[in-house]
Amino acid sequence: MEKDIIYNADCMQIMRGIPNESIDLICTDPPYKVTQIGSSGTMSGYWTTEQTRKGMIFDHNDIEIEQYLPEFYRILTTDSHCYIICTLNIIVAGYLTFRGIKILISK
Repeated sequence: MEKDIIYNADCMQIMRGIPNESIDLICTDPPYKVTQIGSSGTMSGYWTTEQTRKGMIFDHNDIEIEQYLPEFYRILTTDSHCYIICTLNIIVAGYLTFRGIKILISK
């Protein structure tokens, strides 16, 4: 894999080709499902279709943290940083992934 190249591809496929402990920084905002947090509103008209009301704001937001977090851990160096912009539910699921616990989050 060449350095200083931006790849427009499936991140899971690209990460599999990255050598172990070779990345110093990951900063990502993955396309996670969003919720209305108890509101029956439409977020000022943005959530107007049945698909967006179910949290499908993006075309491809079906990846779960349990899929990509182990790859992050594998490719990051010892003294690295990883910043993931996400919801509290995703943080909890990620923590439990490293503890070997699988949970189901009610939607």
